[in-house]
Amino acid sequence: MHDPDRLVNILGKIVDVQMTAGVAAMLARLRVERGAEKQLRMTAYRVAIKRYDCTPNERRRKAALGAIAHCSGWANSDERLSWVLSLIEVGPPEIFWPAFMGEWSVCDDTWHARKGLLRVMERASAPARRFFSETQHEFFDTLPAMVRVFRGCSQPRVRAVAWSTDQTVAEGFARGHRGIRVPEPVIASAVIPKEHIFFVTNDRDEKEVVLNPRRLRRLTIEPYAATVSRAA
Repeated sequence: MHDPDRLVNILGKIVDVQMTAGVAAMLARLRVERGAEKQLRMTAYRVAIKRYDCTPNERRRKAALGAIAHCSGWANSDERLSWVLSLIEVGPPEIFWPAFMGEWSVCDDTWHARKGLLRVMERASAPARRFFSETQHEFFDTLPAMVRVFRGCSQPRVRAVAWSTDQTVAEGFARGHRGIRVPEPVIASAVIPKEHIFFVTNDRDEKEVVLNPRRLRRLTIEPYAATVSRAA
């Protein structure tokens, strides 16, 4: 059992420490410095986005995207998605999609934000494909009209936006990855019409497809322990 008086939050991590006056003073100073840094980054973002709104051009668009990336660096991987969405959800597509796709691969535990995320992606006034990188275009262009996708997760979390075209990748998520525990692990398989895929990315070699889970077809769910990889 941890003594709750010794549990402190250090840059988003709960650490059990033997608290002394010196340690307490150091932690208080770090909290103040962290709060000040957050405010500086937010101010820089507001200035950059206001300049772009006043005079939209490529130089100012890149400056706004850079300010968003700088802000997101303040959050840990579990908090980053909600943090980034709060900055860009009402932005124009030329800001929203590049910023969102740029940060997506460094976000973890996105389940809690799925409803808001799906809402803002559906509401975007232009498709993400307009802002794909060359690598994304190559990945997307190889997909058939009906795409087979897989997801490894806890059973209650099947209908999420993040899937993979690679079953082996899904199995890795079912086992647990990056320290994330997966109770009731399953492998889900489905097909989805290509037009209902928001975007694709292979930034982490996961052949990831971000899609509208309401458009999934022929969904099957199997306990992970009973699943045999087709790649084996």
